[in-house]
Amino acid sequence: YIVPTVHMLIPNIRNDFTRDKNFRNGLLRGINRELILEKMICGGNDIDGCDVISGPFPRGTLENDQLAYGYNTRVRPEPFNQKLGMVLVQTVQQTMIDALVAKGDKNPVVERPTLVLCHTRDDIPKIACAAIQRMWGELGIKVELRELEPGQTVPPDDDWDFLCYEMSMQEPLTDVDKLFGEEGLVKELSAPVLQSMRRLGYADSWQVAGLTLRRMHRQIRNDVTILPLWQLKEHYAFRDNLREVGRNAVHLYQNVDGWKITPRQKKAEKK
Repeated sequence: YIVPTVHMLIPNIRNDFTRDKNFRNGLLRGINRELILEKMICGGNDIDGCDVISGPFPRGTLENDQLAYGYNTRVRPEPFNQKLGMVLVQTVQQTMIDALVAKGDKNPVVERPTLVLCHTRDDIPKIACAAIQRMWGELGIKVELRELEPGQTVPPDDDWDFLCYEMSMQEPLTDVDKLFGEEGLVKELSAPVLQSMRRLGYADSWQVAGLTLRRMHRQIRNDVTILPLWQLKEHYAFRDNLREVGRNAVHLYQNVDGWKITPRQKKAEKK
């Protein structure tokens, strides 16, 4: 397909740890995204359009660079750094302990929560989340994997901390509302991001829209609003007797009204 899917971890802000952007940043630094993408997902192959990303928008492909108008290329993906991830996680925990001491608690105890990481039953989310579970475990974080029911892409309840989510952004300017804001999956946004969302509503040109989206990209990365993972170039297959499929398909069953099936020739039976 001409439009890649964007993969990310969406946080559910339900405790003081996931609320802290330094904690989320520590978790992001503790994921070796390059390893998961290149070795586990792409099987060691260098595939155009499959890249680690730094934000929620697609960076496009060689076939469709126009899609990347919302991607801020100046915001580089944070490199894997397990030691820094461990330090950030430990610092957040120690800050909470210090706050309790300042309130008069002589022997405060702050335990790290067991994080619930949700994913669909598809192979790639399964592989990715199993790897993330191991990597976060090396940071000292316990992770429980939760597999969603067939057909579910979002948990129906609040019993989760991170959701492994994939999205096909055919048009970032309009699809951004499906991800952020009152109608989106991520509702808790910082003031700068909310301001950018409002500006998008008044954008009167593609230049202004692109500039606003790129600014939003940087703000989301600074806030660690989501944990960006990678974009994937998706593929489809069809039988050789199917005609009029078209080129540069964006989604499944595109041009289905014009599809034509040519009957296969039956092989002559041997006597």
